[in-house]
Amino acid sequence: MKVSSLRKQQGFTIIELLIVIVVIGILAGLVLNAFGNIQERARDTERQNDINALHTALELYYADNGYYPAALSDLNVNAESLEGPNAETYNFATTASCTTLAGNCAEYTLNATMETDQDDDGDVDASDVFARDSLNGNPGSL
Repeated sequence: MKVSSLRKQQGFTIIELLIVIVVIGILAGLVLNAFGNIQERARDTERQNDINALHTALELYYADNGYYPAALSDLNVNAESLEGPNAETYNFATTASCTTLAGNCAEYTLNATMETDQDDDGDVDASDVFARDSLNGNPGSL
């Protein structure tokens, strides 16, 4: 009786398994990178929506009172809308002598720094900011 020394090959070789693991790792890295960019864009969209909602609230305040508030906290809005998705505050600038009590706030600029437009040079420039100016006054003068 002769015993066959050849066996049927079952399973995968180490090389085949390593190739599959490397391919899965590369695909997972690409998916995670794309997911991070999607999250940044979603936070930027939330910032833009917040700025637009605050802009509308400020214009309604002006229509009711004839002047803008000196601070965003003077608006009757949800406190959560005064902060961005990472709990950063939005920039609200009025003229230096503006006070709500005096009723002399005639213009404002409201803006938020975006994540996806950030340059890697560390400088914040006009392309990194989403801004809305008051409809009354001189836009961009503050």
